Amino acid sequence: MPQLFSTKLEAVKTLTSSVKEFTFALPENMKLSFVFIPGQFIRLFIPNSENKPLTRSYSLANHKRDPSGRLTLAASYVEGGVASEYLFNQIKIGDDVRTSGPFGKLVIKPEDTASRVFLVSTGTGVTPYRAMLPILENRYSTTEYHILQGVRHASDLLYADDFEKSASQSNGSLTFYPCLSREDNTTSDYFRGYVQDQLSLLNPNPESDLIYLCGNPNMIDNTFEMLQTLGFDGQNVRREKYISP
Repeated sequence: MPQLFSTKLEAVKTLTSSVKEFTFALPENMKLSFVFIPGQFIRLFIPNSENKPLTRSYSLANHKRDPSGRLTLAASYVEGGVASEYLFNQIKIGDDVRTSGPFGKLVIKPEDTASRVFLVSTGTGVTPYRAMLPILENRYSTTEYHILQGVRHASDLLYADDFEKSASQSNGSLTFYPCLSREDNTTSDYFRGYVQDQLSLLNPNPESDLIYLCGNPNMIDNTFEMLQTLGFDGQNVRREKYISP
């Protein structure tokens, strides 16, 4: 059930040249009561010059087992974006931020029976998949998971160490596919091309597979169109677009 509350900025960490991780502390009276499902998002109320209600949505990167009462998200900088300017250049450690949530249906459902699940993302769209890792670990015996992260360069990858570590401990039940669309470094053995091209090479099957799409709207639309030609529809493709900077 979504709630309206105040969080306090506790830490900021640089992840890449254009992405930072922000950690917010919940108020004491909500540290035990605030519950979200990995894959969901919160909304931050962004101060602005027109003094009008303005919110931006951010998927949570930490999972519900976190007992600290902290909420972690990743945001990318977009020049001129109101929320980007606030988070990257204005907000200070200790500032209170009006927040609401949790929201969203991009979650792993207990009743899902797909034999393979493809978690496809671009940019910060990979953050909900990081939150899902503990849930995926509990389902390795019945389901095979493939996490595809599309970025321009290897230096833009987010949480790659977490995904690679989980994959190495999964006995083949989890595979991580970094996809680099503009990488010039010839020593990298990551896939060169768009994330939807890598997905196509994995031969997704509408009869047995489930697809998650999160990130850039163009990627989501293009990938969904490709999947429709294979027989997928809204029942076996779950989508969440990242739009506002």
